[in-house]
Amino acid sequence: MMFLPLGDAFQGKKKSVWSPLIDRPKHPIHNSGTYRPITRSILMCRLPSENKESRNVSQPSKVYVEAQSNTNGTFKPFLNGHQYDSIIWSVAVPSYASMLLDPLSALVDTMYVGRLGSIPLGGVGLSNTIFGYFTFLFFFLVITTTSSVAAAAAGNDKTEISKVICHSIWIALAFGTLVSILIIVYAPSILYKVGAAPAMIPSAASYLRVRATAAPIILIFYVLSGAFRGLQDLKKSVYASVISNLVNLCLDPIFMFSMQLGVTGAALATAVSQAASTIVLFYFLVQQGHLKLSHFFPLPSRHEILTVLRPGLSISMRSIFDRSSFALATSKGASLGIHEAASVEIVKQIWVVVGTSWWPLGVAAQSLIANYWVARDGKQHMRILSYRILQWGLRISIIIALCVALSCHFLPRLFTNDPRVLHISPSKCSLSILLL
Repeated sequence: MMFLPLGDAFQGKKKSVWSPLIDRPKHPIHNSGTYRPITRSILMCRLPSENKESRNVSQPSKVYVEAQSNTNGTFKPFLNGHQYDSIIWSVAVPSYASMLLDPLSALVDTMYVGRLGSIPLGGVGLSNTIFGYFTFLFFFLVITTTSSVAAAAAGNDKTEISKVICHSIWIALAFGTLVSILIIVYAPSILYKVGAAPAMIPSAASYLRVRATAAPIILIFYVLSGAFRGLQDLKKSVYASVISNLVNLCLDPIFMFSMQLGVTGAALATAVSQAASTIVLFYFLVQQGHLKLSHFFPLPSRHEILTVLRPGLSISMRSIFDRSSFALATSKGASLGIHEAASVEIVKQIWVVVGTSWWPLGVAAQSLIANYWVARDGKQHMRILSYRILQWGLRISIIIALCVALSCHFLPRLFTNDPRVLHISPSKCSLSILLL
């Protein structure tokens, strides 16, 4: 089927028959002397031997006409797009539940460790920042896997879906192993370089080394999570996150207090819970037929590896700047003293949890835009969808900022009873509101 506007260039086409396919409704603006529409109708070109009934209009074409009629003017796309709300939130809500549960795992660790004192709390906060810095360098695995799987799913190519996942898992395993080795070997040196107080280094180093053993698991989780995003099946990620947090919640008191492992027990509980969530996602992919074990071999070629890594460069640079700001803030807080370090860790955990409010919109954008990208009429959908997601992001940020502002004096009490830490935390929490 070919769609063309009726113009002077086509009036000489005698062998074709032009018939209206979709007529736009009359509108008072069309009678304005300053308004000159390019075309009033979308026409279908058919051969004389064809009947009108033999030509069918696909649903995407109809949606495209509706979207196109909403994009007249400079600011109209930003003010419209309500028809996309249902599909945006059908993807965003499950991903929000999944993403909120992940920071809650670190939040639970912080709450338990806070009962051990300010020194362990500051050390764990610094260790989490360092570990997050290394792992988030490879967060591009989520985004590249999401886009590649979404494109393959749009073409209903299950073999390509499986190969993309397998190749990305090999890359995640390689980088994760490298990160584990570096952190385990150089943990005390890294802590010293970022300005950790001498009293923090022993507990922080043991926590960091145990967390580092789970680095390959976390990067593989990134890949599996990205695969489900590309398939627009976010419920499985929610199941995995619920299981992970339940495991962490149960193991934290057992390892930390019953077995008297302290901060090492907190790190071990987190590592085991992350392994549990990764195993759950892997099982779901194999069960649904999206991941074939036979596609793990042969190993990905150099070209296939570069296909995954090349778009990840710019994403990694963003992660570097993002994590560097957290690392700088944490190291400066640690250099000011134990109580300042504990206060910074509390505010950072609050920031991370409320920051998940925007992530689901990013997931919806990645998944939906990747599907529209391969569609014939996708550009108009992509444009209006992007504007609509920006609107929701602005609304959510205002609501979250107000909620944090009203609870600045209450939230730190969930983490510690230290009077000095409770005294200095609200001012830092108030400052973070300006960045929401």
